[in-house]
Amino acid sequence: MAYVVKQATGRGQVHLYLAVNHHDPAKRQARQSRTYLGVLDQATGELLLGMNSQEPDAATKELLRGKGITYAGRRASPPGPKPTGPRKPRPAADIAGALSRSRVVEIGRVEALSHLAKQSGLLGALESAYGSDAAGRVLAVAMYEACEGGAMYLAGEWAEETGAPEGLSSASLSRLASELGSDTASSDTFFRSWIEACGKPVALVHDTTSISSYAADLDLAEWGYNRDKEALPQVNLALVVARESRLPLWFRVVPGSVPDVSTLKLTGRMLRALGLERFAYALDKGYYSLSNLKDMLESKLGFTIGVPLGNAQAKALVAASRRALAAVKRSFLYKDERVRHVEGVFTVETKDGARTLPAHLYSDPARREAMSKRIETAVLELERKGSENPFEGRSQARAWIRGNAGRLGKFLAPSVEAGRWRVARKANALARAMNDFGLTLVVTTSPDHGPEATLSDYRCRDMAEKVFDTCKNSTGNRRLHTGDEATAQGRLFLAFLAVTLRCLVEAKLRQAKLLKAHTVDEAFAFLRKVKRIQLADGGSALLEVPRKARLVAEALGMAFK
Repeated sequence: MAYVVKQATGRGQVHLYLAVNHHDPAKRQARQSRTYLGVLDQATGELLLGMNSQEPDAATKELLRGKGITYAGRRASPPGPKPTGPRKPRPAADIAGALSRSRVVEIGRVEALSHLAKQSGLLGALESAYGSDAAGRVLAVAMYEACEGGAMYLAGEWAEETGAPEGLSSASLSRLASELGSDTASSDTFFRSWIEACGKPVALVHDTTSISSYAADLDLAEWGYNRDKEALPQVNLALVVARESRLPLWFRVVPGSVPDVSTLKLTGRMLRALGLERFAYALDKGYYSLSNLKDMLESKLGFTIGVPLGNAQAKALVAASRRALAAVKRSFLYKDERVRHVEGVFTVETKDGARTLPAHLYSDPARREAMSKRIETAVLELERKGSENPFEGRSQARAWIRGNAGRLGKFLAPSVEAGRWRVARKANALARAMNDFGLTLVVTTSPDHGPEATLSDYRCRDMAEKVFDTCKNSTGNRRLHTGDEATAQGRLFLAFLAVTLRCLVEAKLRQAKLLKAHTVDEAFAFLRKVKRIQLADGGSALLEVPRKARLVAEALGMAFK
């Protein structure tokens, strides 16, 4: 990718460079090379070729035109004494030429995100933590990541094209990330203000994901359960989302080897220190352990959590409820899905004695049938393939199962028939496994929540998964490349802000009932067509706003002027 870069000097000049991005396979990093073009004549918008620079080719001239820069074959004046005397007036033809070189800047996305950041309190929280000037730069980088999801060092070029705050050079962005990551006091101030701006929500979703790291010298990066199935060390990102607004509320970085279940108690203390006096978690069964439940109860943390069906109490409740779950009278509709429900109790021993919690067992017949069909069909297909060529013995059949069946191997076994070894299904094991398909056990500290409310609390956990997906796939933060801990922390803080901006857009589209018709990326594509022309005389004017961009702006509660 090639583009023209402007670089101001301390003497008021602006130098022009042709920059080309490329990938260095040896260091597995993005690199940039620059070729000096010359000086920008700021009065006429013309490139004055450097004394030792070559004539720009057609592609470079096109890039210059895209920046509103012309080239007429003139070179910059060599150093030496400057002419004195009054300056000659510019001919009318030169003035007309300057007008023809008026620059068009895309403003739609930046103005929309700036509006949402101010309206939601996100900008105010940044200003309270970092001051107005720094907050503007931080927000500009977050807007770039929210819109483009590209390498951070390109944010300065993007800012120049969109009217965002400038001064975002590659070096300054690296310093910015390091300063953000090392200034924990200011980040605490930001989160305290952001939680306040969000209304101190009570209902929270907590989840953790892994961010892989290419940097071997990053202390936080350790080997652990990698959710992206990558053979790389990782850091774990613990995230809290406000359930009602679906907005990211807070995050922290955890060493990659620390399991999810070890993070909850400390997370609760940290959230309370930031001003959340009372709240309740929605957690998936990956967070389940009796010690975790005990710690949360003793810390007076509310929760709704999934329980693995292999747990002894879960097994007993499932066994006692099978007949009831088969009854039609146990059915109710949840978002147009047929669900059956049985309520029981779940006991947790704490230092204050046994606590009995409501336990809700759900059966989803449609999900049960779909899962059964998929697994049974896969096992039958493996059985057919394993029987096409007879094996010489039991060990050869077992080796074939290990090499071909994966996790389904527990449902297959060597079998001999008429003196020939083959692979056969383990019908009883398959039937036992399918008995639990479509079952979900949820335990909650909310005794007044009925089956529908509890299921809604539990299923809202996918909000965090969607935020993680946005962070990794829409804002360019799937992997870390830096070995500096402060820089890594700062990069993830900027990613948090970028994801929050996208969630603000999504929330507005949902409220306006536009989300089913248009994604966030489509909304950005419409807004990208909103442009302002900057005239050579210093004035500016808004160009015509397309209809779809106007509809998105209305959904966001703003209008372009």
